[in-house]
Amino acid sequence: MALIYLDHSATTWPAEETIADYARDLGLYAANPASLHRLGQQAARLIRDSKTSLAHSLSCQPSEVILTSGGSESINMALKGTVAANPKRGRTIVTLAGEHAATRETVACLEKQGFIIRKVALRTDGQVDLDQLAAAIDDDTVLITVLLVNNETGVIQPLDQIVAIRNRKRPRAAIHVDGVQACGKIPVRFDQLGVELFSGSGHKFGAPKGVGFLLVKKGLSIQPLIHGGGQQSGLRGGTENAPLAASLARSLARSVSDLTRSSIHCQNLQDILLQELRRLGVAFARISPETAVPQILNLAFLGLRGETLQHALEQEDLFVSTGSACSSHKKGPSEVLLAMGVSRAVADCSIRISLSECNTTEEMVLAAGAIARACQKYRR
Repeated sequence: MALIYLDHSATTWPAEETIADYARDLGLYAANPASLHRLGQQAARLIRDSKTSLAHSLSCQPSEVILTSGGSESINMALKGTVAANPKRGRTIVTLAGEHAATRETVACLEKQGFIIRKVALRTDGQVDLDQLAAAIDDDTVLITVLLVNNETGVIQPLDQIVAIRNRKRPRAAIHVDGVQACGKIPVRFDQLGVELFSGSGHKFGAPKGVGFLLVKKGLSIQPLIHGGGQQSGLRGGTENAPLAASLARSLARSVSDLTRSSIHCQNLQDILLQELRRLGVAFARISPETAVPQILNLAFLGLRGETLQHALEQEDLFVSTGSACSSHKKGPSEVLLAMGVSRAVADCSIRISLSECNTTEEMVLAAGAIARACQKYRR
């Protein structure tokens, strides 16, 4: 069986066109964008054009785009930078259970600095308990952070309702959206979301690793994490990487243009995979709700640990994951699934299958067969 990659939520495979464009730009735009000579200004122009393209794809202003090294830096900058720049707005941060490790670890760091962290529970469908959210927000709340599309289950949070609750309870509190898994899967219009901060990462939609962005709504004060030569209006020091910026912008533009077609394709793939599993008599529990994005499917095969199934499938050149790649070295079941009320026994048996437009219907049939064989061989 040829290699079948079903771990696109961990990272996407850059297209040959993306690699070729990036390699070309590495040679053409090697100068420092801060240099005043012609070569430096050519690199600076490429960065400006890339920010304009990103702003078009995300429906924001180019001045609201800060280039970063990826999602983790963007999230750290959003959370730490906002509370540092707005000390009089409050000391309470509201977060959701089941957030990505980048958010969990950042709010844990801020808690050690004296901030009050309120974690709001999830319902069994993975969405936030809105009543608990409303109760958690008070006059001391400075920031609310939300994972828009869950990286393990594909659950989409009701952002419009979250924004409405914030507007009613504490308009001065900023909302940060972890949109790392949202870009390329659902439409993102920053000018219509009603939030102040939005984080994204290029390697989740076909760009090389090492580049991402943070959107900061005009009017919100934020302190930089990295001080240096005053790049990006003093908000993120360090020499800017023009080729990476261009690759990020092109990859996002391509992803946005194919959004509807990609979603329909992935839903069709998911339907075929589930149909084949049922036809082969493989018992499973579906954890991802049907309202989740079609690119992410979390399934549990009771009696077979997810880690065991993952390694069994790898022997057939089929690659899936047992949850977030960023938390893969931590012991124990997924915090996201436990937050949804999934039992430890079921969570231990779960795998995440994440799809893209690169996958085929034939691969789904082959994947179902490989899962069936692994279940027959290893299930207790």
